[in-house]
Amino acid sequence: MEKTLTHGNISNVDFGNYVTATIYATEEGSGCFFGNANTTTDATITFQGSEYVVPAWSVSILPDCKSEEYNTAKVNAQTSLMVKKCNEAEEEPASLKWVWRPEIIYGPVLERKGKFAARKLIDQKQINDESDYLWYMASVNLNDDDLIWRDNMTLCVNGSGHALHAYVNGEYLS
Repeated sequence: MEKTLTHGNISNVDFGNYVTATIYATEEGSGCFFGNANTTTDATITFQGSEYVVPAWSVSILPDCKSEEYNTAKVNAQTSLMVKKCNEAEEEPASLKWVWRPEIIYGPVLERKGKFAARKLIDQKQINDESDYLWYMASVNLNDDDLIWRDNMTLCVNGSGHALHAYVNGEYLS
């Protein structure tokens, strides 16, 4: 289901009364999530010719969009018991594979202008758009006679993000 979630086309269905379906589809298959945000009422929905009961305030996962594999309201496990378990993936590093997924970025980033301006850094949790990335763009124009101009200037950035891409005079700094 990982490839379907990361490479699939996403569509949504609103069943009303706070019940939704999110479908991820590729040529190989599809996976679905049913969500019931109604805090008091279970929902019975018809999806692709089959009926499903989605308990109140829960999410159902259907890896093939047919059979429910997991529902958050149907967990019958003690959650306070901690068990230390070895990470089996560390023993088989050859089975771990990195997959690159291109992301199409529209609008302001490509046009080199933002949707709004702020005089402070904005927390990523406050940003809701097409990407899970937070973009900060700044522009500084200097003339040869500016007092801070030097032949050997340094760009200093204080940040804790995962990555930084910087361009000076249209050239990428590596």
